[in-house]
Order: sequence, then C-alpha cells, then structure tokens
Amino acid sequence: MMSVLDKGHVGIAALAVGIAQAGLEAALEYAQTRKQFGRPLPIQFSGNPVDARRHGE
Repeated sequence: MMSVLDKGHVGIAALAVGIAQAGLEAALEYAQTRKQFGRPLPIQFSGNPVDARRHGE
C-alpha cells in the first residue's frame, strides 16, 4: 500500500514543478512587456539555481 502512495507523491511533485515553471514563464513574459510610467520594467534574472540550504539558515 505504501509503495502506491510513494509513487503518487512523485507524480504530484512533478506536476507541481511543472505548474510552478509555467507560472514563472508567464510572469516573466508579462513583466517583459509591462511598462510603468512609459518605461519598461528593469528585470534582472541571473538564471542561476538557488541554493536551498542557504535559505534554511
């Protein structure tokens, strides 16, 4: 029974990552076209992965 639940958790996690990625891409696309006071927003994104261990400190 537990092995079925474990496999389900992996699928749900993968789905959540996909949804988060789609949300990030949609937000970035919107931000790149948005203008405030007649000027585009200054967007800086390094694309480097975040070290999760540093956020837990």
